[in-house]
Amino acid sequence: MLKKTKNKKALSPYIEMSLILILIFLSIFLGYYTHKIYGDLELSNNLGVEISEYKQCSDLNLRETSKCLRNYVSTFYNYTIRSDEIRTIEDIKQNGGDCYDYNRLYERLANQLGFDSYSFQIKVGDIYHRIAIITDETEYCLLDQLAKINCINLKK
Repeated sequence: MLKKTKNKKALSPYIEMSLILILIFLSIFLGYYTHKIYGDLELSNNLGVEISEYKQCSDLNLRETSKCLRNYVSTFYNYTIRSDEIRTIEDIKQNGGDCYDYNRLYERLANQLGFDSYSFQIKVGDIYHRIAIITDETEYCLLDQLAKINCINLKK
């Protein structure tokens, strides 16, 4: 009895190499494009404030740092709807800001204090809103303007 074998055509090495190069190019392009869209910045250069101004928030654990940053921001918080662009802390202090400004500020401050941090835009119905998340090796904390800090431990 003879076994039927399917006649599989192997891709030539040139085609395989071309496909790999295309995938690499697309990955680089998407990374660059995403970087441009979401404005991943040099965080420390655009903050416009010395760390000494919020030094009390350094050398704390994640939960305490999150609370400290919220308390620090509350000393100058002034909700004012503005266009979505990165501002210095001095600009925010003088002119106020909205969810974009304050949550991007949390992201940058936490980053300067050594935490990983992210800021996300979410859509709820017809409303767009921005939140910040600060993380360490074991948990993350959600910051949203002056709302109560919500921290989730992932290693219970």
